[in-house]
Amino acid sequence: MYQEFAHMYDEMMDEIPYEKWFECVRDYLEVQGYEKDSKVCELGCGTGTLTRMFHQAGYDIMGVDLSEEMLMEAREKCPDVMLVQQDITKLRLIEPVDVMIALCDTMNYLTEPELLQQAFRSVRRYLTRDGIFIFDLKTEYCFQQILGDQTRVEEGTDYYSVWENTYFPEEKINQYVLNLFEEKENGLYERSEEVHHQRAYERQEIEKMLSQAGLVMKQWLGPEFKPHKDDKVERIYVVAVRKERENINEE
Repeated sequence: MYQEFAHMYDEMMDEIPYEKWFECVRDYLEVQGYEKDSKVCELGCGTGTLTRMFHQAGYDIMGVDLSEEMLMEAREKCPDVMLVQQDITKLRLIEPVDVMIALCDTMNYLTEPELLQQAFRSVRRYLTRDGIFIFDLKTEYCFQQILGDQTRVEEGTDYYSVWENTYFPEEKINQYVLNLFEEKENGLYERSEEVHHQRAYERQEIEKMLSQAGLVMKQWLGPEFKPHKDDKVERIYVVAVRKERENINEE
């Protein structure tokens, strides 16, 4: 994803609340007793913004992403961090880790339930016995009510972008058509296009797939990582552990 736009991703996505995500996850891990020397793996690390924050905070973190173009940007930010190009449904890590995180819609991009199930199995395979898995999901409420069938135009320093959003409720698939017009040295604009798809998942689906993968969903959290009873929010955060572990602080 974002192969053509990797070098501009950070500017285009400057509204993403990485700092808030980092603080919420860091605080949550501290409550659960994870020390800063815990081994962490970020799935779908993209350009490495969140990876760098964890690394600077002292965590032993590595990043995984499918896009080599995104990883090239991440290596500029995180020269001392292990970053590998892998499909998260087929992880091949050197050793298990204590914490897996996957934020910024990584799991929504797995639009086939079978692929999401495979990703959960991969996570289970490489979590330590006391490991924890934290990931987010954009909700169907977000796709229908917040994004809707809208077109969004944004202007940057030397580009402008057009996002066309379409949600297909029967398939629970959200389609983004992204057109980027980038200004070149001759003053002309070069156009590039990418089409992205994400899928909405319900709580019951996630809980069942996690269980089938050998994981237990311990918490379904809303904004600020607070317990949330429904999906009428833009984003849900899920906490899962291996089935052998039950001692999660749910307060």
